[in-house]
Amino acid sequence: MQHSSSVLIKDCDFAVTKYAVRAGQSSGSPREDTLTIINCKLSSESVCSSLTKPETAIVLRGDAPNKVRIINSTVENTNSDSYAIANETIANSNQFTIDIVNTQICSGDSCWNGSLDSIGDYFGGLGDATISVDGSKIQ
Repeated sequence: MQHSSSVLIKDCDFAVTKYAVRAGQSSGSPREDTLTIINCKLSSESVCSSLTKPETAIVLRGDAPNKVRIINSTVENTNSDSYAIANETIANSNQFTIDIVNTQICSGDSCWNGSLDSIGDYFGGLGDATISVDGSKIQ
């Protein structure tokens, strides 16, 4: 999705060994654009516990869209202790806004309960991002 703006991914089922969605190039800053994922199941089986060239269900890179909306979907990494969503450029994490609506974010057999204290188990490199769940800002 390099150089794309306002990308919509809808009604899909991606079960992959590496990444299901990878947005942006390896350099730059997040762009004023939106990546929207609706009614999808994005599943990766890659081990993703590092943010050096991460491979997982959703990977955000240097100039990825700065707004990510995930609606009525499942985003998962089938490996325990692996991120489901990873930002490769940690220094840019405060520039991202992630809106999650009626969506499961999972790692292995566990799914995120929407609490701030466990966010780092499912979202890698997004510690300073603005994250909302079902319309309520949690971070």
